[in-house]
Amino acid sequence: MKLDNTYFYVYYLSMRFCKKIKPKDIDNASTALFVLSVPFVLNIFSVFTYFEKSLLTKSNTYLISILIAVPMFAINYFILYKKSLEITSYYDEKYKDRPYNKTGILLLILYVIFSFAICGYLAYLKRNHRI
Repeated sequence: MKLDNTYFYVYYLSMRFCKKIKPKDIDNASTALFVLSVPFVLNIFSVFTYFEKSLLTKSNTYLISILIAVPMFAINYFILYKKSLEITSYYDEKYKDRPYNKTGILLLILYVIFSFAICGYLAYLKRNHRI
């Protein structure tokens, strides 16, 4: 599998960011997996909530959340986490003499914040019966 793509690079940046925040953490790969997967799940859930209002009721919200989250975490686990050592060694070698990509990390942080904000805003609209 070709490692030189945006998805693996974003995962690598999130691993480096997690390592910089918590240097004593043993497994930065799992933390980075969580950092990437949660916004994906929130975005999919937000889109689903916005377009399929009639299917989302109080009784099945948890079921739909699980049906979205479990496959997303499983896919990311097999694509990213299983290859985390390979991804890390590839990008460490490729960028060994360069500093952190601050623009990439800033975009990653903004993506996470934006994902939570959109999900929260849609929850606010749903709670106030505006959607």
